[in-house]
Amino acid sequence: MRAISLLDKVISNKEIKVGLMIHILRNAWPKEFYFESHVLGKNMCLFVFKNDRDKAKVLSAIPLLVLNCHLMLKKRPKKGGIEDIDFNTTKFWLQIHNVPEFEAYPQDESFISKLFTNPTTTGKREIIIEIEDVEC
Repeated sequence: MRAISLLDKVISNKEIKVGLMIHILRNAWPKEFYFESHVLGKNMCLFVFKNDRDKAKVLSAIPLLVLNCHLMLKKRPKKGGIEDIDFNTTKFWLQIHNVPEFEAYPQDESFISKLFTNPTTTGKREIIIEIEDVEC
C-alpha cells in the first residue's frame, strides 16, 4: 500500500474542509482514477491509488491549488511513519506574464536561464518556471 499512496498537506492558516477538498479532487482528476482517501488530521489526508500509473499521473500534475490553498503531495517513505515525511519544502510553478520578445532582447533569455533551470516559454509572452524545494 505504501508504494501506491500519497500524503497531502494543505498549506493554509485556516482549517480546510478535507471532505470538500476530496470532492473537488475526485472531480478534477480523471474519472478512471480510483483512489481511497483517509483523513489524518488538520489539513492532512492519505490517498491510496489503484495502481502506480494513476499515482504517477497525479504527481506529474503538481503543484496543485485547491480551495485557494497550495496542496502539497508527498510520497510515503519506504520505512518510517508519517512523522518522517518532510513537509518543510514544496514545489511551485512561477508564471511571468508580458515578457518582451526574446528575439528583440536575447540578453533577457540568457539572464532568465541563468536564474532558473528549465524555463518554458509558452509563445504568449509568458514564461513558466518550475521551482522545487521551496521552504514553507
